Amino acid sequence: MKLTPYLAFDGNCQEAMEYYKDLLNGSLDIKKFADAPETMETPDFMMQKVMHAQLQFGDQKIYACDTMQPNLVRGNDLHLSLNILDAEEATAVFNGLADCGEINLPLKDVFWGGKFGMVKDKFGTQWMISTEEMGTSY
Repeated sequence: MKLTPYLAFDGNCQEAMEYYKDLLNGSLDIKKFADAPETMETPDFMMQKVMHAQLQFGDQKIYACDTMQPNLVRGNDLHLSLNILDAEEATAVFNGLADCGEINLPLKDVFWGGKFGMVKDKFGTQWMISTEEMGTSY
């Protein structure tokens, strides 16, 4: 069984997912509403928006879309937790997410081993970045 986070955006899904792709050295597949069969009723203003995006990095995936729901509210009830074995890479990813974002907890050594930090990126997505020292698991 796998859990895949599915993010909803208010019109800037492609921008966000391309940003994450570059940061995480991933590959991205995007399907727009205009790509859907004509039988799917879609308002004109949504035709160039993202119906489904799949970001693949390592053995992980993140799904996303632009929502048709009005007044999307970005909450603090979801965090993407990303464990990166290499501390240098973790620092680079953390700093990239923090660029134009907000650091909630700096990436630093933690008592359970490795490093841990929390950041909200420029798109409002909450991230937990951690590293794992050899022999440490959780």
